[in-house]
Amino acid sequence: MKHFQREFPTFSLCGLNCLLCPMHIGGWCPGCGGGEGNQGCPRARCARERNILDFCCRCGRYPCELYEGM
Repeated sequence: MKHFQREFPTFSLCGLNCLLCPMHIGGWCPGCGGGEGNQGCPRARCARERNILDFCCRCGRYPCELYEGM
């Protein structure tokens, strides 16, 4: 997601440490808010649409259906 920048891109919106994520380690994702970001992540897309720039838990809908089964 272009132009989605966060202060701490190695801590994901969902609260996981990106530095431990296989997607990040493998070079497929620069981290939440790392420039292009993870284009396929529904949580990152939702956060951008709702203007949540730090963590999903700050959203009034959290936890939502995106977190079911996580």
